[in-house]
Amino acid sequence: MDVRIPEVGEALVHRFRRREGEIRAEVVSVDPERRAVRVRMDGKEYASLSAAAKAAAGTPQNGWIY
Repeated sequence: MDVRIPEVGEALVHRFRRREGEIRAEVVSVDPERRAVRVRMDGKEYASLSAAAKAAAGTPQNGWIY
């Protein structure tokens, strides 16, 4: 398995640089062949890291970086 792909159940945390606080997401499924990671954040599931990052930031984001 690719070490950059998180495991199901793993908590992902983004800490903001310009303001206080953080965003937490839980990995709910992983498809390593497609490098697809589905996460749950604030009770809602997102089909990708980028979709979750966009919901958190309000603008499109690269989920692997965010």
